[in-house]
Amino acid sequence: MACYCREGEVALFQDCEFAPLAAILMPPRFVRPIPMATAPSDPRTSLETAHELALWMIQLADTKASILMAASAGLAGLLFLQPIPICNDASRYPLFSAVGLALASAGACLCTVFPRTAPEGHGSLLYYRAIRKLTESDYFDRVRGLTKMDADQELAKQIWELSRTQEQKYMWLTWGVILFGSSLPPAFLGLVWAHLPCAG
Repeated sequence: MACYCREGEVALFQDCEFAPLAAILMPPRFVRPIPMATAPSDPRTSLETAHELALWMIQLADTKASILMAASAGLAGLLFLQPIPICNDASRYPLFSAVGLALASAGACLCTVFPRTAPEGHGSLLYYRAIRKLTESDYFDRVRGLTKMDADQELAKQIWELSRTQEQKYMWLTWGVILFGSSLPPAFLGLVWAHLPCAG
């Protein structure tokens, strides 16, 4: 019974009893991987990725702050309008403290969504306030005269400016979350206290 094994296939002994002896005794060959030359990195790709990530993080912070601001303002309004019976009049104190914390959270969220008003150090050609400082002809002349290195530098300046915007937004967003979370325990205490049955 003859057995033929195609190139690249491994023959099992029960299926290929009469495989050539040389093929059985031949040790496996190890091929050393050939290092492939990597393409030179393009700074523009890295800068564009960083710019898109910065814009996405800013948009994410604004979205979170908008939702939290609505929740904080709604909670403050509901607690402020909560009817309090005379027998549980002292429950108004934790309720008022919860209202104050919720309103403070809404204020922090408002500071989160408020955009920056001026560049800190660099006025890149990608920032509208820096563009508006130029006349139309000056702006077009500067854009036409940009080299690839100049364009990368302008993009890097904008990323640097956006990093400050991200830092400020997420700082205020963090405070908004902390204040909103701090308003929940006194709100719960005040609501439970206000709904306790009056004695007598």
